[in-house]
Amino acid sequence: MSPRVDIKHIHGVPIALYKMSSIEVVVVTIDFKAGSYYEPHKNWGGVHFMEHMVHEGTKQFPHRDALEYYKEEYAINQNASTSGQILSFEANFPTVSLKEGFRVLSEIVTAPTIPENELAKEKNVVTQEYRDKWSQPNNRFWKAKVSYLYGDSHFMTHDALGQPEYVQSLTKKDVESIYQDCVKRNTMSITVVGNFEETELEGLLTSFIAQVPEGSPQTLPVKKPQSKGTYLWHKEDMDKVSIDIAFLFDPRSEITKRDRMILLLGSYILGGSPRSRIFRKLRGELGLVYSAGSMVMFGQCASEFHLIASTSLSDAKVAKEELLKALHTLKNVEITDEEFERARKYLNLSTLTGYDSPYRISDNISGELFFDGTVIPPQEIISLVNTIQKEEIAMLYKKYVSNDPIVMVMAKEDPKLQ
Repeated sequence: MSPRVDIKHIHGVPIALYKMSSIEVVVVTIDFKAGSYYEPHKNWGGVHFMEHMVHEGTKQFPHRDALEYYKEEYAINQNASTSGQILSFEANFPTVSLKEGFRVLSEIVTAPTIPENELAKEKNVVTQEYRDKWSQPNNRFWKAKVSYLYGDSHFMTHDALGQPEYVQSLTKKDVESIYQDCVKRNTMSITVVGNFEETELEGLLTSFIAQVPEGSPQTLPVKKPQSKGTYLWHKEDMDKVSIDIAFLFDPRSEITKRDRMILLLGSYILGGSPRSRIFRKLRGELGLVYSAGSMVMFGQCASEFHLIASTSLSDAKVAKEELLKALHTLKNVEITDEEFERARKYLNLSTLTGYDSPYRISDNISGELFFDGTVIPPQEIISLVNTIQKEEIAMLYKKYVSNDPIVMVMAKEDPKLQ
């Protein structure tokens, strides 16, 4: 029997339910359209800090220890995260703790007290989180790449952690205002996966959602990237050259699900495995790299296709040329039947393995519900992939991956790969 995802609406909130009677676990994901992309360009990081503070005390759990004690008593694992687009609260717990699990989520999401005596401590925690992140060269390279691809003033440059100086300035009133701006029914979606009794769950969801203010809808504009050029050298004191060749094209909303699957097939053939064209050429034949490949991402303002490799300064130019040559070949030389069938089989099987545990199922379903407003079951995705013809891969790569490449490198010395 094909997996079934039921979509319901309670108080206008879209809810995806996926029942698994063979386990005794429930996984809940509550997502809001909120995050650093929505914050002003001069000051951001408040949403992430607010996410920390709502765990520091609620009406029924006045301090964090009381909350943690209750979670431990009922084996409730609960966490939250903030990205550019999503403020997410997650929890998993035994089926027998369904009521208690929702009590925890309800308290954190709808009844935080933002205790003033915890502000200074949590500001220090977030500042250390900031230091940990930006002390890593790869993270600094990522930051430089985003600014180069989208422009310094684009909201895509707003990493969730924000600016420590701004976070340090936030008062209790500021955090409460940020909370009110973010936690709203009109920006909310919920996913529940696991073994649950439907009538009981619906009652808990109805009660929980009723406590969330309706608010007003919040959407991000499709702001076009303002790339700075076609070559970036990001200097780091390291004995290697990291190459990232990027192509920007249409945003996710303008690319059909079928076309996204075609682009994923092409990326897998090109650089998605040890048997891919890039890996076999750059490592297997030439021995220039330890790792290399390709990836495609579908974003709010633009989708991105990347050719990536890590090599030496002396081999950087050849590696770059081979990456671009592999892409040219994908567009202009017929894909063999064996390559195509292997890639399609892998994509279909990996679609099924995305439903191998309640946690991965929840991740997949909640993401689709949040970004697309619907959930396509894996068997339907497989049926869709099976309609794809190999000639369509070259056609779509010519259509979408056609702009001038933007070559970005991280190295101690400029390898001059313009």
